[in-house]
Amino acid sequence: MGKCIVHCAECGKAIREDDFSQSKAVAIENRTFCSGCREVAPDTQRTRKDSTRMRVPVPVPVARKSTLPLFAGGLTLGFGVVVLIGLSLFRPATGTMTRIGVPPAEQPATPVIRKAVPEIAPTIESRTPPVPAPLDAAPSIRLTSPLDGARFQSPADIVIEAEVGRRNGPVRVEFYHGPIKLGEADAAPYRWVWKGLRYPGNYELMAKLVGAQGESIESQKVWVWVDRGQPAVATRPAGR
Repeated sequence: MGKCIVHCAECGKAIREDDFSQSKAVAIENRTFCSGCREVAPDTQRTRKDSTRMRVPVPVPVARKSTLPLFAGGLTLGFGVVVLIGLSLFRPATGTMTRIGVPPAEQPATPVIRKAVPEIAPTIESRTPPVPAPLDAAPSIRLTSPLDGARFQSPADIVIEAEVGRRNGPVRVEFYHGPIKLGEADAAPYRWVWKGLRYPGNYELMAKLVGAQGESIESQKVWVWVDRGQPAVATRPAGR
């Protein structure tokens, strides 16, 4: 018995493939009618040129269900069962190996050797280069002698003295006339004497504080004047 492939366009009755060969169904202009509705089909459809042309619908192939997923699922399930059985037979204990088929009590104990790892304290090596210590947060130096505008007569001995404040570490004080270095002192009191100044004129004096790493700071500048001295007058001793 043929399978139902279409339905009647008039009454909806199922029409099988064998009904077309037994003249129990007819197709008119892509519309299928059963034997009962063939007589009531519209005359306009039967009078057209292709109304007498029988169009047998092509049977629609029925897709068969594949058994491959079922086979794959069964294979996966069977593999899982085998793995579970293998795990149940081989159960390694802590520090021992279990042989298949031998009771745990008869298993030879295999000692586990653990090597002691000595603890090494981490060492941190400082690679930061040493930073030279500054003179201090705010070093200071000033000339206390001579005073700015002082006058001397040639030949003159001028005492140049400086006062250092907030020093940090060993320092020295250098004394200058303009860019010319006159002398230096490395301990308090920071003093230097310019002796026998014979040339009249004005002179610029300055002191410089120098640290152990070469850092330096200058004092204020002072100006002094040297005047020409009075010539010595020869006197005759009394009684001559």
